[in-house]
Amino acid sequence: MLHITYILIFSTLLALSNEANNIIPFNIAKPELKIELSKELKEISGLTWYNNNQLGAVQDEAGIFYILNAKTGKIEEKIKFSLPGDFEGVETVGNCIYALTSSGNLFYFDKNTPNKVKKINTPLTWKNNVEGLGYDPLNKRLLIISKDNGSISDYNFKGKSIFTLNVENHTFSTEPLITIKKSNLKSFFTVEKFKPSALAIDPLTYNIYILASVGKLLIVLNKNLKIINVVSLPEKIYAQPEGICFSPKGDLYISNEGKNDRANVYHLARKR
Repeated sequence: MLHITYILIFSTLLALSNEANNIIPFNIAKPELKIELSKELKEISGLTWYNNNQLGAVQDEAGIFYILNAKTGKIEEKIKFSLPGDFEGVETVGNCIYALTSSGNLFYFDKNTPNKVKKINTPLTWKNNVEGLGYDPLNKRLLIISKDNGSISDYNFKGKSIFTLNVENHTFSTEPLITIKKSNLKSFFTVEKFKPSALAIDPLTYNIYILASVGKLLIVLNKNLKIINVVSLPEKIYAQPEGICFSPKGDLYISNEGKNDRANVYHLARKR
């Protein structure tokens, strides 16, 4: 028992040390597993952890929630929740599934009653072109990130913003949680393009991971919203990264839309 306790203490100290040194606990250039997906999911646009060894996904041409085997990528169940639409993000919150359109509308339903679908309208529009959806368990809110305009009122605005929606009362905050501009990333390296396509929160550190397909970047913010790392994604591996999520134990999954090949999901095991 004492031996196990020492191992747990060492693992915790190592994680804290890595976070303090801005080291992400994944080998981005060498994923452990490549999971090829069905042709039906060529346009996969959002990814979430669903349950046990299952992933959840949406694709941007259909109002369908796909439940996938996390090891093989096989479609195990399909839940139709809407007419076709530009669905870009998906997130599991307890028993509830939320799906996000690029124009900022949210559809949600309970796992146990998937036929009872509700819709939330937000002040966001197609000009914001929101693609990323994640859940912040510390503050019980959804995080929604813009791919294009980061302002609700100023359409000449250049930054990309994270907006929030309280999951208990579905109140949307029109004041961005944070706005990120290319100039905020220059201390890591010069970024020519930056358009966020997905985001997720690490369940072990509560760091926010922002994926950018345009620009091929992974940006990491700590729970205090400080940018602690910017990682360049190898294009040979991440051809079109559009979805990101974590397993409960902290492993990372990144999905890519299919270009000349099938869509896929990469499993990146956490360094322990």
